[in-house]
Amino acid sequence: RVSMARALIGKPDLIILDEPSTGVDRKSQEGIYSLLCELNQVHHITIISVEHNLEMALANSTNIYHIANGQGHLCSPEQYASEIMHSTGRNPMD
Repeated sequence: RVSMARALIGKPDLIILDEPSTGVDRKSQEGIYSLLCELNQVHHITIISVEHNLEMALANSTNIYHIANGQGHLCSPEQYASEIMHSTGRNPMD
């Protein structure tokens, strides 16, 4: 949280995060993503985040860039969830 606050002092156009939901409880994760969504929507700050928490990524992203086996793929969260369901037979939000 302190790092995020410090980063915002300079009024950046872009914020890059590495797993912002790691190591915090569910309520804190939701608070972090609520703040990030506000920064993006209200203050027009672009957010790029590496995130292994699939549920948080799908619920809070406008675009997903998935990298696997050296290949990258840009899609919407809905497209990504559909691809996961198709390839694994399970809903990633469950």
